[in-house]
Amino acid sequence: MKDQLISELFFALGIPLRLNGSIYLRYMLKKFRPGDFITKYLFPECAKEFGNSPRNVERAARYALSFADLSRPEAKKIAGDAEGKLSVGEFFAVGYQFLLMHEKDEAA
Repeated sequence: MKDQLISELFFALGIPLRLNGSIYLRYMLKKFRPGDFITKYLFPECAKEFGNSPRNVERAARYALSFADLSRPEAKKIAGDAEGKLSVGEFFAVGYQFLLMHEKDEAA
């Protein structure tokens, strides 16, 4: 179920699912917990899982996020008043909130 929600998040933000960065972001979003150090914990863990370097994981994630279009109506519902491009940290904050909101809806 979490995979489907993450795919919906990517679609709403306009992030293509075919990019390596999207695959990495999906993996890291599943592992993310508030307070996690993204560059010290998530990038290295993801790099180890996929046999890559943390630097390449970060670059691929930033590239995937460069496709996010926050002017789309679907994105405005999720990202609120955010403008410009999402940073990696902003993506995790928005993504985590999105997942929490939908998990609460399903539990009710």
